[in-house]
Amino acid sequence: MRREGKIGHVITFPHTHGFAKPAVASGAFDGLIAFWNFLETEMLDVFDDCAARGIGAFSMRPYLQGVITDKRADRSRLATDDPKRDAAWDRHYAQFERVQAELGDEITSWSDAAIRFALSHPAIISVVVSLNNPDQVRSALAAIDGKYFDRDTLERMAGLAR
Repeated sequence: MRREGKIGHVITFPHTHGFAKPAVASGAFDGLIAFWNFLETEMLDVFDDCAARGIGAFSMRPYLQGVITDKRADRSRLATDDPKRDAAWDRHYAQFERVQAELGDEITSWSDAAIRFALSHPAIISVVVSLNNPDQVRSALAAIDGKYFDRDTLERMAGLAR
């Protein structure tokens, strides 16, 4: 379909590292979409492969469903009926506590940092983010400031996930 001019680009969204590596290696795709945030870092080497091959990548879910935001960064302050208090989120919050311990002094806004992290790898050409109101849009746009995290930080965050 691409050769026939019916489509411009073919981009894949493999949900796991095990599918992403061979998808990028196949050469069949022009881009990749993957979860990428402080707590979901398993695609670091896949993004490295994308960069080496000149394939653009979209990072998705920078806020991890609202966990990595100023509103929810401190789980102890969540309302008793907040769904992020559910035990299903324990693993994510345990990892987020490690991230906060590692970077906490450097971060003034976790919401801004989440967007900056999502754009930090050179292969990332865009971020897919869900926003709910004009203030969130303004905040996300302000975070796109070019002051992204360095390679060492990306690797440190990936190490915390292991």
